[in-house]
Amino acid sequence: MTYKVHQRLQLILGSLFLATVLAVNPTSTRGEDFETLKNRLEKALSNPSSQTSKGLLSRELSAELESKYRNFLARFPNSNWIIKRSPDLEDGRKMVEILIKGKQYSKHQEYTLEATQKIAFRSNGNQIINQEILHEQSVLRSNDNKLSISLLIPDEVLTGTKYDVDIIFDKPLGRAIVAGGLIALSEDEVRNQVNPVIEISPMAGGGLFKSVQAPITPGVQTWSALLTHPDGIISVTKRVRVVTTPRGISP
Repeated sequence: MTYKVHQRLQLILGSLFLATVLAVNPTSTRGEDFETLKNRLEKALSNPSSQTSKGLLSRELSAELESKYRNFLARFPNSNWIIKRSPDLEDGRKMVEILIKGKQYSKHQEYTLEATQKIAFRSNGNQIINQEILHEQSVLRSNDNKLSISLLIPDEVLTGTKYDVDIIFDKPLGRAIVAGGLIALSEDEVRNQVNPVIEISPMAGGGLFKSVQAPITPGVQTWSALLTHPDGIISVTKRVRVVTTPRGISP
């Protein structure tokens, strides 16, 4: 059996945050400046029709990023964005965490989104000079179901190694019949926000358990999973960094 993942989220949180930071306030990595910008960004991203967003989103963002953001808003018009400052990393880079929650109503179905992203960046004192996404995942649920799951998927793996992608239902399933499937998304699919088709099969043991292979060259693997349950459907997207040497910088 195959399913087309409904409205899979391509995370654009970090691009929005950094593009706006660079345009609006290049010194925003300092304490008070960051807090002020953070509040302004949260209000603008959560309520783009407000006075707060005027002059912040449409002018500074690139046409491509603006288009992706507007496409996201069309699917999740009442999303709520939260930006948090995280402790600096040992290598001196600063880090922020972005959280987003939203709901969508489509064909008499309700979908609930929860997504997170952690970004490390370096500043030369007056502007951000580079960035790296350390953590990125999204969970999309149908029917506002309360099914609790645990994502046991690493943020970082070594090239050429095998690792586990496990998604577990936290509560006993009882007599519930569940099914699921997992695919790797190509860079083009991620870039173009393609909704992939996933073949699913019955799952035993209370979740989806897969052993996967990292590529032999460094980069990124993006996984898309689908789990079906009598109480609803859960779609998961997870980004995994593939590196040549362990760096110990996972948040």
